[in-house]
Amino acid sequence: LSILSVLVDKSLIRFDADGRYQIHELLRQYAAEQLEKSADDVSQTQADHANFYIQFLHERSDNVFGHHQRDALQAIRADLDNIRVAWLCSVAQGDAEALGKSCDALGMYYQFQGGYLEGMLLFSQATDVLQAQLQNEVTDVALLGILMSKAWYFLRFGQLEGTEACMAQSLAIYRRLNIPRLPGYQSDPNAPLSFAALTRGDYESAVQLAEQVRNVAEAEQHPINRQFAYHLLSEAHLGLGAHETAQECAQRAYAQSLMTGDRWFRAYILNNMGQIAVALGDNLMGKNHFQASYEIRHDFADPEGMALALINLGKLSFKERDLAEAEDQFQRSRTIYQDINDKGGLAAANWGLGK
Repeated sequence: LSILSVLVDKSLIRFDADGRYQIHELLRQYAAEQLEKSADDVSQTQADHANFYIQFLHERSDNVFGHHQRDALQAIRADLDNIRVAWLCSVAQGDAEALGKSCDALGMYYQFQGGYLEGMLLFSQATDVLQAQLQNEVTDVALLGILMSKAWYFLRFGQLEGTEACMAQSLAIYRRLNIPRLPGYQSDPNAPLSFAALTRGDYESAVQLAEQVRNVAEAEQHPINRQFAYHLLSEAHLGLGAHETAQECAQRAYAQSLMTGDRWFRAYILNNMGQIAVALGDNLMGKNHFQASYEIRHDFADPEGMALALINLGKLSFKERDLAEAEDQFQRSRTIYQDINDKGGLAAANWGLGK
Protein backbone atom coordinates (compact mmCIF):
# COMPACT_ATOMS: atom_id res chain seq x y z
CA LEU A 1 0.00 0.00 0.00
CA SER A 2 2.87 2.38 0.71
CA ILE A 3 4.24 1.85 -2.82
CA LEU A 4 0.79 2.35 -4.31
CA SER A 5 0.40 5.58 -2.34
CA VAL A 6 3.71 6.89 -3.70
CA LEU A 7 2.62 6.09 -7.26
CA VAL A 8 -0.69 7.88 -6.67
CA ASP A 9 1.17 10.92 -5.30
CA LYS A 10 3.30 10.97 -8.46
CA SER A 11 0.15 10.68 -10.63
CA LEU A 12 1.42 7.47 -12.18
CA ILE A 13 -1.72 5.65 -11.09
CA ARG A 14 -5.14 6.82 -9.93
CA PHE A 15 -7.17 5.69 -6.94
CA ASP A 16 -10.87 5.61 -7.85
CA ALA A 17 -13.84 6.07 -5.57
CA ASP A 18 -14.74 2.37 -5.98
CA GLY A 19 -11.47 1.40 -4.28
CA ARG A 20 -9.64 0.28 -7.43
CA TYR A 21 -6.34 1.55 -8.80
CA GLN A 22 -6.14 2.55 -12.46
CA ILE A 23 -3.07 3.04 -14.60
CA HIS A 24 -2.94 5.74 -17.28
CA GLU A 25 -3.25 4.26 -20.76
CA LEU A 26 -0.01 5.87 -22.02
CA LEU A 27 1.90 4.45 -19.07
CA ARG A 28 0.34 1.04 -19.65
CA GLN A 29 1.42 1.14 -23.30
CA TYR A 30 4.95 2.12 -22.30
CA ALA A 31 5.12 -0.74 -19.79
CA ALA A 32 3.87 -3.18 -22.43
CA GLU A 33 6.57 -2.03 -24.85
CA GLN A 34 9.24 -2.59 -22.22
CA LEU A 35 7.85 -6.01 -21.39
CA GLU A 36 7.89 -7.11 -25.03
CA LYS A 37 11.67 -6.76 -25.12
CA SER A 38 11.81 -10.14 -23.35
CA ALA A 39 9.77 -12.97 -24.86
CA ASP A 40 10.14 -15.06 -21.72
CA ASP A 41 8.82 -12.26 -19.57
CA VAL A 42 5.85 -11.80 -21.88
CA SER A 43 4.91 -15.49 -21.68
CA GLN A 44 5.31 -15.63 -17.92
CA THR A 45 3.30 -12.45 -17.36
CA GLN A 46 0.49 -13.69 -19.60
CA ALA A 47 0.46 -17.02 -17.76
CA ASP A 48 0.45 -15.35 -14.34
CA HIS A 49 -2.35 -13.02 -15.41
CA ALA A 50 -4.45 -15.88 -16.81
CA ASN A 51 -3.90 -18.05 -13.73
CA PHE A 52 -4.92 -15.23 -11.41
CA TYR A 53 -8.22 -14.48 -13.16
CA ILE A 54 -9.10 -18.12 -13.80
CA GLN A 55 -8.73 -18.67 -10.06
CA PHE A 56 -10.69 -15.44 -9.47
CA LEU A 57 -13.62 -16.95 -11.39
CA HIS A 58 -13.29 -20.33 -9.71
CA GLU A 59 -13.43 -18.79 -6.25
CA ARG A 60 -16.73 -17.10 -7.14
CA SER A 61 -18.44 -20.12 -8.66
CA ASP A 62 -20.33 -21.10 -5.50
CA ASN A 63 -21.36 -17.50 -4.84
CA VAL A 64 -22.77 -17.13 -8.36
CA PHE A 65 -25.14 -19.96 -7.53
CA GLY A 66 -26.03 -19.03 -3.97
CA HIS A 67 -26.50 -16.41 -1.31
CA HIS A 68 -23.94 -13.88 -2.62
CA GLN A 69 -24.90 -13.83 -6.30
CA ARG A 70 -25.12 -10.08 -6.69
CA ASP A 71 -21.72 -9.43 -5.10
CA ALA A 72 -20.11 -12.14 -7.24
CA LEU A 73 -21.60 -10.70 -10.43
CA GLN A 74 -20.45 -7.19 -9.57
CA ALA A 75 -16.93 -8.48 -8.94
CA ILE A 76 -16.87 -10.26 -12.31
CA ARG A 77 -18.31 -7.23 -14.09
CA ALA A 78 -15.59 -4.97 -12.62
CA ASP A 79 -12.82 -7.21 -13.97
CA LEU A 80 -14.49 -8.48 -17.14
CA ASP A 81 -11.76 -7.11 -19.44
CA ASN A 82 -9.09 -8.98 -17.49
CA ILE A 83 -11.27 -12.10 -17.30
CA ARG A 84 -11.88 -12.08 -21.05
CA VAL A 85 -8.12 -11.90 -21.71
CA ALA A 86 -7.49 -14.74 -19.25
CA TRP A 87 -10.17 -16.92 -20.84
CA LEU A 88 -8.81 -16.34 -24.37
CA CYS A 89 -5.29 -17.11 -23.15
CA SER A 90 -6.53 -20.40 -21.69
CA VAL A 91 -8.30 -21.18 -24.97
CA ALA A 92 -5.14 -20.43 -26.94
CA GLN A 93 -3.17 -22.76 -24.65
CA GLY A 94 -5.85 -25.46 -24.82
CA ASP A 95 -5.85 -25.48 -21.02
CA ALA A 96 -8.83 -27.75 -20.30
CA GLU A 97 -8.32 -27.63 -16.53
CA ALA A 98 -8.43 -23.83 -16.46
CA LEU A 99 -11.49 -23.67 -18.72
CA GLY A 100 -13.26 -26.32 -16.67
CA LYS A 101 -12.74 -24.57 -13.35
CA SER A 102 -13.83 -21.15 -14.63
CA CYS A 103 -16.66 -21.92 -17.09
CA ASP A 104 -19.49 -22.09 -14.54
CA ALA A 105 -19.01 -18.60 -13.15
CA LEU A 106 -18.32 -16.98 -16.52
CA GLY A 107 -21.12 -18.85 -18.28
CA MET A 108 -23.67 -17.81 -15.70
CA TYR A 109 -22.40 -14.23 -15.69
CA TYR A 110 -23.36 -13.92 -19.36
CA GLN A 111 -26.70 -15.57 -18.60
CA PHE A 112 -27.42 -13.20 -15.75
CA GLN A 113 -26.43 -10.09 -17.71
CA GLY A 114 -27.97 -10.96 -21.09
CA GLY A 115 -24.54 -11.23 -22.78
CA TYR A 116 -25.52 -14.21 -24.90
CA LEU A 117 -23.65 -13.22 -28.06
CA GLU A 118 -20.30 -12.75 -26.35
CA GLY A 119 -20.86 -15.82 -24.20
CA MET A 120 -21.61 -17.94 -27.26
CA LEU A 121 -18.51 -16.65 -29.04
CA LEU A 122 -16.14 -17.32 -26.15
CA PHE A 123 -17.60 -20.72 -25.31
CA SER A 124 -17.71 -21.83 -28.96
CA GLN A 125 -14.01 -21.05 -29.30
CA ALA A 126 -13.31 -23.13 -26.20
CA THR A 127 -15.46 -26.00 -27.50
CA ASP A 128 -13.57 -26.12 -30.79
CA VAL A 129 -10.21 -26.25 -29.03
CA LEU A 130 -11.21 -28.94 -26.53
CA GLN A 131 -12.92 -31.13 -29.11
CA ALA A 132 -9.71 -31.12 -31.15
CA GLN A 133 -7.81 -32.65 -28.21
CA LEU A 134 -7.51 -36.34 -27.40
CA GLN A 135 -10.29 -37.51 -25.10
CA ASN A 136 -9.46 -37.55 -21.41
CA GLU A 137 -11.45 -36.95 -18.24
CA VAL A 138 -10.20 -33.40 -17.66
CA THR A 139 -11.19 -32.34 -21.17
CA ASP A 140 -14.53 -34.13 -20.98
CA VAL A 141 -15.46 -32.52 -17.65
CA ALA A 142 -14.56 -29.09 -19.01
CA LEU A 143 -16.74 -29.75 -22.05
CA LEU A 144 -19.70 -30.66 -19.82
CA GLY A 145 -19.69 -27.20 -18.25
CA ILE A 146 -19.04 -25.36 -21.50
CA LEU A 147 -21.70 -27.24 -23.47
CA MET A 148 -24.29 -26.52 -20.78
CA SER A 149 -23.78 -22.77 -21.14
CA LYS A 150 -23.89 -23.04 -24.93
CA ALA A 151 -27.14 -24.99 -24.73
CA TRP A 152 -28.81 -22.14 -22.83
CA TYR A 153 -27.41 -19.54 -25.23
CA PHE A 154 -28.86 -21.50 -28.15
CA LEU A 155 -32.23 -21.41 -26.39
CA ARG A 156 -31.99 -17.62 -26.14
CA PHE A 157 -31.49 -17.44 -29.88
CA GLY A 158 -34.39 -19.79 -30.56
CA GLN A 159 -32.02 -22.42 -31.97
CA LEU A 160 -33.46 -25.50 -30.31
CA GLU A 161 -31.52 -27.89 -32.52
CA GLY A 162 -28.27 -26.39 -31.23
CA THR A 163 -29.42 -26.95 -27.64
CA GLU A 164 -30.33 -30.57 -28.39
CA ALA A 165 -27.02 -31.24 -30.12
CA CYS A 166 -25.04 -29.86 -27.16
CA MET A 167 -27.01 -31.92 -24.66
CA ALA A 168 -26.74 -35.10 -26.73
CA GLN A 169 -22.99 -34.68 -26.57
CA SER A 170 -23.14 -34.03 -22.82
CA LEU A 171 -25.24 -37.14 -22.18
CA ALA A 172 -22.70 -39.19 -24.16
CA ILE A 173 -19.87 -37.80 -22.01
CA TYR A 174 -21.74 -38.63 -18.78
CA ARG A 175 -22.29 -42.20 -20.01
CA ARG A 176 -18.65 -42.54 -21.01
CA LEU A 177 -17.29 -41.21 -17.71
CA ASN A 178 -20.02 -42.84 -15.60
CA ILE A 179 -20.01 -39.95 -13.11
CA PRO A 180 -22.78 -38.10 -11.21
CA ARG A 181 -24.06 -34.78 -12.52
CA LEU A 182 -21.49 -32.07 -11.90
CA PRO A 183 -22.08 -29.91 -8.79
CA GLY A 184 -22.43 -26.79 -10.90
CA TYR A 185 -25.45 -24.76 -11.93
CA GLN A 186 -28.25 -26.70 -13.68
CA SER A 187 -25.84 -29.44 -14.73
CA ASP A 188 -28.35 -32.06 -15.90
CA PRO A 189 -28.54 -32.21 -19.73
CA ASN A 190 -32.20 -33.17 -19.55
CA ALA A 191 -33.05 -29.74 -18.08
CA PRO A 192 -32.37 -27.73 -21.26
CA LEU A 193 -34.01 -30.54 -23.26
CA SER A 194 -37.14 -30.19 -21.11
CA PHE A 195 -37.09 -26.43 -21.67
CA ALA A 196 -36.75 -26.98 -25.42
CA ALA A 197 -39.83 -29.22 -25.28
CA LEU A 198 -41.67 -26.47 -23.37
CA THR A 199 -40.72 -23.99 -26.08
CA ARG A 200 -42.19 -26.30 -28.72
CA GLY A 201 -45.36 -26.74 -26.69
CA ASP A 202 -44.67 -30.45 -26.17
CA TYR A 203 -45.67 -30.42 -22.52
CA GLU A 204 -45.86 -34.18 -22.10
CA SER A 205 -42.24 -34.60 -23.17
CA ALA A 206 -41.27 -31.65 -20.97
CA VAL A 207 -42.84 -33.40 -17.96
CA GLN A 208 -41.07 -36.68 -18.72
CA LEU A 209 -37.67 -35.00 -19.05
CA ALA A 210 -38.21 -32.85 -15.95
CA GLU A 211 -39.17 -35.96 -13.97
CA GLN A 212 -35.85 -37.49 -14.98
CA VAL A 213 -34.04 -34.37 -13.79
CA ARG A 214 -35.88 -34.51 -10.46
CA ASN A 215 -35.24 -38.22 -9.93
CA VAL A 216 -31.52 -37.88 -10.59
CA ALA A 217 -31.31 -34.73 -8.45
CA GLU A 218 -33.03 -36.50 -5.57
CA ALA A 219 -30.73 -39.51 -5.87
CA GLU A 220 -27.58 -37.40 -6.09
CA GLN A 221 -28.71 -34.75 -3.56
CA HIS A 222 -28.23 -31.93 -6.09
CA PRO A 223 -30.25 -28.93 -4.78
CA ILE A 224 -29.82 -26.69 -7.83
CA ASN A 225 -30.95 -29.38 -10.27
CA ARG A 226 -33.86 -30.26 -7.93
CA GLN A 227 -34.91 -26.61 -7.84
CA PHE A 228 -34.89 -26.38 -11.62
CA ALA A 229 -36.73 -29.70 -12.03
CA TYR A 230 -39.67 -28.46 -9.97
CA HIS A 231 -39.74 -25.23 -11.94
CA LEU A 232 -39.83 -27.16 -15.23
CA LEU A 233 -42.59 -29.42 -13.91
CA SER A 234 -44.58 -26.37 -12.87
CA GLU A 235 -44.21 -24.76 -16.31
CA ALA A 236 -45.16 -27.99 -18.09
CA HIS A 237 -48.21 -28.72 -15.93
CA LEU A 238 -49.34 -25.13 -16.39
CA GLY A 239 -49.16 -25.71 -20.13
CA LEU A 240 -51.25 -28.85 -19.70
CA GLY A 241 -53.86 -26.91 -17.71
CA ALA A 242 -53.17 -28.79 -14.46
CA HIS A 243 -53.11 -25.61 -12.40
CA GLU A 244 -53.12 -27.14 -8.93
CA THR A 245 -50.24 -29.48 -9.77
CA ALA A 246 -48.38 -26.57 -11.35
CA GLN A 247 -48.92 -24.50 -8.23
CA GLU A 248 -47.62 -27.28 -5.95
CA CYS A 249 -44.48 -27.70 -8.07
CA ALA A 250 -43.92 -23.93 -8.17
CA GLN A 251 -44.14 -23.74 -4.39
CA ARG A 252 -41.58 -26.54 -4.10
CA ALA A 253 -39.28 -24.73 -6.52
CA TYR A 254 -39.66 -21.50 -4.55
CA ALA A 255 -38.92 -23.22 -1.23
CA GLN A 256 -35.86 -24.84 -2.78
CA SER A 257 -34.62 -21.46 -4.04
CA LEU A 258 -34.78 -20.11 -0.49
CA MET A 259 -32.56 -22.99 0.62
CA THR A 260 -30.02 -22.57 -2.18
CA GLY A 261 -30.04 -18.77 -1.94
CA ASP A 262 -30.53 -18.56 -5.70
CA ARG A 263 -32.33 -15.23 -5.81
CA TRP A 264 -31.74 -14.73 -9.54
CA PHE A 265 -33.57 -17.92 -10.47
CA ARG A 266 -36.27 -17.18 -7.92
CA ALA A 267 -37.39 -14.41 -10.27
CA TYR A 268 -38.25 -17.05 -12.90
CA ILE A 269 -40.19 -19.00 -10.31
CA LEU A 270 -42.10 -15.85 -9.33
CA ASN A 271 -43.02 -15.25 -12.95
CA ASN A 272 -44.38 -18.76 -13.15
CA MET A 273 -46.27 -18.38 -9.86
CA GLY A 274 -47.78 -15.20 -11.27
CA GLN A 275 -48.99 -17.02 -14.37
CA ILE A 276 -50.56 -19.73 -12.21
CA ALA A 277 -52.27 -17.14 -10.00
CA VAL A 278 -53.75 -15.43 -13.06
CA ALA A 279 -54.89 -18.79 -14.45
CA LEU A 280 -56.64 -19.44 -11.12
CA GLY A 281 -58.35 -16.04 -11.30
CA ASP A 282 -56.24 -14.07 -8.80
CA ASN A 283 -54.98 -11.19 -10.96
CA LEU A 284 -53.74 -9.12 -8.03
CA MET A 285 -51.57 -11.96 -6.74
CA GLY A 286 -50.30 -12.50 -10.26
CA LYS A 287 -49.36 -8.85 -10.63
CA ASN A 288 -47.55 -8.89 -7.28
CA HIS A 289 -45.50 -11.93 -8.34
CA PHE A 290 -44.60 -10.37 -11.71
CA GLN A 291 -43.59 -7.11 -10.06
CA ALA A 292 -41.45 -8.92 -7.47
CA SER A 293 -39.73 -10.79 -10.29
CA TYR A 294 -39.04 -7.54 -12.14
CA GLU A 295 -37.55 -5.93 -9.04
CA ILE A 296 -35.16 -8.84 -8.45
CA ARG A 297 -33.90 -8.73 -12.02
CA HIS A 298 -33.64 -4.95 -11.94
CA ASP A 299 -31.46 -5.29 -8.85
CA PHE A 300 -29.23 -7.69 -10.78
CA ALA A 301 -29.18 -5.39 -13.84
CA ASP A 302 -30.45 -8.40 -15.80
CA PRO A 303 -32.18 -7.16 -18.97
CA GLU A 304 -33.73 -10.49 -20.00
CA GLY A 305 -35.31 -11.02 -16.61
CA MET A 306 -36.78 -7.52 -16.61
CA ALA A 307 -38.15 -8.04 -20.11
CA LEU A 308 -39.79 -11.35 -19.17
CA ALA A 309 -41.55 -9.78 -16.20
CA LEU A 310 -42.70 -6.92 -18.43
CA ILE A 311 -44.15 -9.42 -20.91
CA ASN A 312 -46.22 -11.00 -18.15
CA LEU A 313 -47.28 -7.62 -16.78
CA GLY A 314 -48.26 -6.60 -20.30
CA LYS A 315 -50.40 -9.70 -20.77
CA LEU A 316 -52.15 -9.02 -17.48
CA SER A 317 -52.73 -5.35 -18.34
CA PHE A 318 -54.17 -6.41 -21.69
CA LYS A 319 -56.46 -8.92 -19.97
CA GLU A 320 -57.71 -6.14 -17.70
CA ARG A 321 -58.23 -3.90 -20.77
CA ASP A 322 -55.64 -1.33 -19.70
CA LEU A 323 -54.36 -1.10 -23.26
CA ALA A 324 -52.09 1.92 -22.80
CA GLU A 325 -50.28 0.24 -19.91
CA ALA A 326 -50.06 -3.03 -21.83
CA GLU A 327 -48.57 -1.30 -24.87
CA ASP A 328 -45.96 0.45 -22.72
CA GLN A 329 -44.94 -2.80 -21.04
CA PHE A 330 -44.73 -4.76 -24.30
CA GLN A 331 -42.76 -1.96 -25.97
CA ARG A 332 -40.26 -1.77 -23.12
CA SER A 333 -39.75 -5.52 -23.27
CA ARG A 334 -39.39 -5.40 -27.05
CA THR A 335 -36.62 -2.81 -26.81
CA ILE A 336 -34.71 -4.94 -24.32
CA TYR A 337 -35.08 -8.14 -26.36
CA GLN A 338 -33.82 -6.34 -29.45
CA ASP A 339 -30.78 -5.07 -27.56
CA ILE A 340 -29.79 -8.53 -26.28
CA ASN A 341 -30.78 -10.39 -29.47
CA ASP A 342 -33.21 -12.74 -27.69
CA LYS A 343 -35.32 -14.05 -30.57
CA GLY A 344 -37.87 -15.92 -28.47
CA GLY A 345 -38.48 -12.93 -26.22
CA LEU A 346 -38.73 -10.60 -29.21
CA ALA A 347 -41.42 -12.83 -30.71
CA ALA A 348 -43.40 -12.67 -27.45
CA ALA A 349 -43.12 -8.87 -27.30
CA ASN A 350 -44.17 -8.48 -30.93
CA TRP A 351 -47.12 -10.80 -30.29
CA GLY A 352 -48.19 -8.56 -27.43
CA LEU A 353 -47.94 -5.47 -29.59
CA GLY A 354 -49.79 -7.18 -32.44
CA LYS A 355 -46.89 -6.78 -34.88
